[in-house]
Amino acid sequence: MFLTKRAYKATCLPCRQFSFNYPCPRNLREIMKMSLIEIESPETVKTIWSTYHKERKNTICHVFSATQYQQFHQNLTYAPIFLYPMKKPGGHYNLVSQAQNKSILFTTLEEYRQNPGSASPYLILTMYNELLISKGLGLMRGDIFGNFQGDEATKLMHMCIDSYMNESMYQYAKRFNHEPDRFNIEGYTEMALAKQV
Repeated sequence: MFLTKRAYKATCLPCRQFSFNYPCPRNLREIMKMSLIEIESPETVKTIWSTYHKERKNTICHVFSATQYQQFHQNLTYAPIFLYPMKKPGGHYNLVSQAQNKSILFTTLEEYRQNPGSASPYLILTMYNELLISKGLGLMRGDIFGNFQGDEATKLMHMCIDSYMNESMYQYAKRFNHEPDRFNIEGYTEMALAKQV
């Protein structure tokens, strides 16, 4: 079933931004010593980035090539809000994402519907472009909040990346943002849940 404009507005998302004090590092130099990173090879930087985040509680990470990063960011800018059905025992729940500059914030659909301005983030993905030219790398860090679990956050991060890098999945994000009358929420939910292991 496709949503009418009225149903879309009632069941989906107002275009208001999350409002909170940003708790994550906004610049790469807040995480890494740039003078030391600049002398390393791209492969070593990837290893350092992955190892650093594996050793920290409540963080996850991803590394893009420069081309992938630029495509992901461009697609995200064009379709900044999206929906992620997540499996849970006995059913599923919905998370919504909203891109703001170089960050993607995730909260539950219920919290977002109640008040987008006070919705608590469960996961924030922050993108870092400081090494695009020198190393050909775009870095992403995920900060996990509340009771959200690391394996759920990792699954969500990969779903998000797939939604903006896989052309067939990106069609859903574009339709959700630009053609809500044609967004088949039931079909999308069924397909997204079937892809989850």
